[in-house]
Amino acid sequence: MYSVLRDYRNSDRVCDEAIAQFPNGPNYYRAHKVAISIWRGDTEQARARLAEIPEKFDPSGYRSVLSLTISSAERDFDRFTREVADMPWDHFIDEMKMRVDFLRALVAVHQGNRPLLESIVLPLREKLAARQQQPGRRSLSPAPSVLGSIARIDCYLGHMDKALAESEQDVATRTAPINAPGAKLVRAEVLMRAGQTDRALELLEEVATFPCGPSYGELLSLRWDRLRGDARFVRIVEQLAASAKQ
Repeated sequence: MYSVLRDYRNSDRVCDEAIAQFPNGPNYYRAHKVAISIWRGDTEQARARLAEIPEKFDPSGYRSVLSLTISSAERDFDRFTREVADMPWDHFIDEMKMRVDFLRALVAVHQGNRPLLESIVLPLREKLAARQQQPGRRSLSPAPSVLGSIARIDCYLGHMDKALAESEQDVATRTAPINAPGAKLVRAEVLMRAGQTDRALELLEEVATFPCGPSYGELLSLRWDRLRGDARFVRIVEQLAASAKQ
């Protein structure tokens, strides 16, 4: 809760208290402290904290996802590629596999590697489309919805009309405070990649004020590089930087 409110000082404190109380099993909390450093945009601290967690400790693939996120944020694509190659894929739960796939897709888009991009996202889109047909898939979660994830994939593939319609529908249906920010963040990304920069920035300005909205570290990520030199985007980033440094 502290983390989604961007109260990273108290989030760190609670993790430290948990580590002190559970000295024989503190690695989950150490992993969360890595995530806090990423949200703060401090990749150096995140890498140092990650080093405190044994490599063999990787529940569901969480440690690996954190490491890849750091490498992506640092634009260290050689390291990113090596880490992907060394990953124990069979041990990951679906959520973590999906997070890895989207990180890999972002790198492929950034590098203009269409064959790699398609090899990653086409099977994923098929899987998500099948999941979308299953009853009872709606949930209250800050994570992207199935439809939002499909919209991102169609966007990366250049199917902008589809992606725009899907992201608009996702925003219209995911209105609960915990998941509306995630839907609007996907919509902003699609608008940005469709060349509708002003509308994308309007949404980012709005969602940056919400709990469960983007962190400072998220806006420093590869996902938003197209907006990097825009003055309005810089102001949004600076607004979130204040909470990251507290």
